[in-house]
Amino acid sequence: MPQFENADLSIEQLKTQIEAYTPDPAYSHDAWALIAVVEAIQATKEGNIGVGGCVVKEEELVIRDHNRQFVPYFRGDLHGEMVLLNQLEDSLKDEPSPNMRAYRFFSSQAPCPMCMLRLVTSGVGKIYHVYSDTGTQDQGDLSSLERLPPIWMELAKRQEIGEADCSPELKQISRQAFLLSVSTAAEKIQNR
Repeated sequence: MPQFENADLSIEQLKTQIEAYTPDPAYSHDAWALIAVVEAIQATKEGNIGVGGCVVKEEELVIRDHNRQFVPYFRGDLHGEMVLLNQLEDSLKDEPSPNMRAYRFFSSQAPCPMCMLRLVTSGVGKIYHVYSDTGTQDQGDLSSLERLPPIWMELAKRQEIGEADCSPELKQISRQAFLLSVSTAAEKIQNR
């Protein structure tokens, strides 16, 4: 079974840290990153993989949610990013050509290759992640964007994709929420 780095904090410690956290105005994305991390902690608490996020349009929160891969029942496609995009696309189903560039997407963790491809396909204008695991044993040396075939990398040029401008503290809390959940998730997948 794959081995992941161990989390340094318990779910209770993460909840205490995040409840005490106040967005830092020195970081332009801190408030939205905080929502993504709160959702990641909720996902972990529920028994899902600790990834959460939110969608914003014109400084208004449109959707917030998290990974729902294992609870209430197994759905391998319900990564955090997929849950958010499903809701966004459902809300826009009656608009033949919605202005997707007007939306910003915040995820607590850098998207996996499957989610990155979906984000590129969606056309969401700006895509940010709180924590990037590029260079770790979880992800390897390439980002999910760099793993895409050339045609998809070309399509991604119409979007702004990168790390959220948020505090190092939020980045670490996000990472811990992911690490608390991922070993259990890998075991559940292995046992299927």
